[in-house]
Amino acid sequence: MEHKIIVTTLITAGRLVSGAIPSGHFTHVFVDEAGHAVETECLVPLAGLLDAETGQLVLAGDPKQLGPILRSPFALKYRMGASLLERLMTDFPLYQKNEGIYDNCFVTKLLRNYRSHPSILKIPNERFYDGELQACADEYSRNFYCTWEHLPKEVLILLSVNT
Repeated sequence: MEHKIIVTTLITAGRLVSGAIPSGHFTHVFVDEAGHAVETECLVPLAGLLDAETGQLVLAGDPKQLGPILRSPFALKYRMGASLLERLMTDFPLYQKNEGIYDNCFVTKLLRNYRSHPSILKIPNERFYDGELQACADEYSRNFYCTWEHLPKEVLILLSVNT
């Protein structure tokens, strides 16, 4: 109880709830990679930890990247294959673009990519991000391992994308 900040997994956060940590002890819950978490996993730290009126939830992640991985046909049938982040951004106007822009009180979109080569970003940028992504990795950083001796020999990869 003396700590106001902890780092835990989503499921382990449920132990805090069952351990009688009072609602509102934590003022914020940050969920990293929220686009990859199953919706019910994201609900675990919210149920009983955040004060319903004053608590703040931050879902960090990208609903356009790899989503939750489910193997249950039952779970998929009942739309449990969507993350909480994806559901909020697709089902609630508050988190959607209005006249081409997000309300920055609710959605912050990171547009600068400092890791990838521009050719790797090209297709997802066109298909998912409305051409807004900016490749910002400097040439040295993005090409550093291209000549690494332990890479397998050069292979030509052809991608086919259905549009």
